[in-house]
Amino acid sequence: MTTETNAGEAREDHLLRRLGGAPVWVWFLLIPIACYLYSPWVFWIGGGFTPFTRWQGNARMIAANGAHIGLRVDFKADFSPGNRSNSPSRSKSIRGSGAYCTEDGRAGSWKLAGAVRDAWLSTDGKDVFLDFSPEHDPRLVITSLSLQGHFAGDSIVVDRSRAPKHAEPLADEGPLRPDERTGMRGSFQGGNEHEFERLCEDLRRGANRSKAVDISR
Repeated sequence: MTTETNAGEAREDHLLRRLGGAPVWVWFLLIPIACYLYSPWVFWIGGGFTPFTRWQGNARMIAANGAHIGLRVDFKADFSPGNRSNSPSRSKSIRGSGAYCTEDGRAGSWKLAGAVRDAWLSTDGKDVFLDFSPEHDPRLVITSLSLQGHFAGDSIVVDRSRAPKHAEPLADEGPLRPDERTGMRGSFQGGNEHEFERLCEDLRRGANRSKAVDISR
């Protein structure tokens, strides 16, 4: 019995020496502190407290051709080594998902990757890059979209949108046509998925009302 006790104490002493002599709970406490000091902005995305480093928002965008399009983003900050927002390269400091809907009832989902540039304590005023790609089949390049904007308080203002050259549609019609993916203007406001569904419903109702007016004329 004494031998087993001594062996257990020896293992515990060895573990403490490997941890610098500090109890295990101290190291568990230091991990979140280190993460906070490394990239504190991930806990304050959009000016609000985001303890799970997650932000989601919805936007009613207007494309260059006048089309109204609903967009949604839902992302988490990635603050692993090499993904700091102020790294020299455009690292992917945010990852998540996106969704879209149109006035004529088209809808779908995307994968989302992007970056918040040069953020440390706050995201306010910082540039944001959002790159959407097909969620399932990588061959469906017709849905690719890139947005560039900036945080303004609790919203993301979109300054520019484009359809990358490699994302030209394979057919005349796609989930979002090239003329719908360029020249987008609008802003993402913090909101959940249910609010996005209501936004999409409003888009469809607005389109139906416009058709009814045209018919009456």
